[in-house]
Amino acid sequence: MGYHIVNIKKNEIEHKYVEKMLEIAYLNNISDDTIIYQGEKQWNPVRVGNESRYRNYSKDWFRAGIKAQELFKKQAKKENLVLEELFQDESSFQQYLITEKYIAIKRGDFLVRNYGNIEIDVKCRGFYKDNQKNIVFNFKCEDVQRHLNMQTLTKTPIVIAVYKRSGDRVIEETPHFFSISGTDFSEFHKVYVKTENTGYCYQILLNKTEQNFDFIKKNHKLYKSYLVEEIRKKHRNAYKKWTKEEDNNLELHFCEKKPIDELCSIFGRNKGAIKSRIEKLELKLKYGR
Repeated sequence: MGYHIVNIKKNEIEHKYVEKMLEIAYLNNISDDTIIYQGEKQWNPVRVGNESRYRNYSKDWFRAGIKAQELFKKQAKKENLVLEELFQDESSFQQYLITEKYIAIKRGDFLVRNYGNIEIDVKCRGFYKDNQKNIVFNFKCEDVQRHLNMQTLTKTPIVIAVYKRSGDRVIEETPHFFSISGTDFSEFHKVYVKTENTGYCYQILLNKTEQNFDFIKKNHKLYKSYLVEEIRKKHRNAYKKWTKEEDNNLELHFCEKKPIDELCSIFGRNKGAIKSRIEKLELKLKYGR
């Protein structure tokens, strides 16, 4: 373990490493403002603005976002939500690349494991008044589309949790929730935000959000209903309870050796449901097929 000698000149780091303390005496750039710390050779100091890993830590919105995620974890625990943290590194995205065609997607920050793996994206935003004096916050138009693409891939609802920000400080109250699939973004105005090359954003009306963790549980139920309705567009009786009459008809058609595809059409159910019911009624055992 040696010594790192650091001088700051014209906002740039001048760095030197020596193995022994004696070697410091032979350096000619030591002053009262020189910083010396003992450490391994590879522990080089870096300037925040020159290092991609740390660059955003100089920005108040980024620091607030990190704090908001930590606050969400604490509050979610009190609400008995089981969270799984999602990582945003490149390798974590590879599992979603199921086709060669490029699809712009965006991951949230957490999955709620005990509520259908609902995906939560935590944000921290400044609230302000629009031209009509409504309280609003900005949400990138590009992110809406990316979330929608992810939702299409995973068949999992995505909920946005937004905390109020002041500088790098998070206002410690329940976040404001809205869902990607349950929000009509066409009713919101678009604004162009130049800061940090943000681009076009929707001005989300605060009164169109819900400030209650029950929103997650409610959205889980609503999305399940939505999925059932989508499936029923193709299989009209999906998830409906089988009636005695249907069981009798299934047995009759089974005896007539009608193929599974035809049974799906007759009963308005998918192949899995038909096969499962045949097994439940023990028709193969009963008729030796």
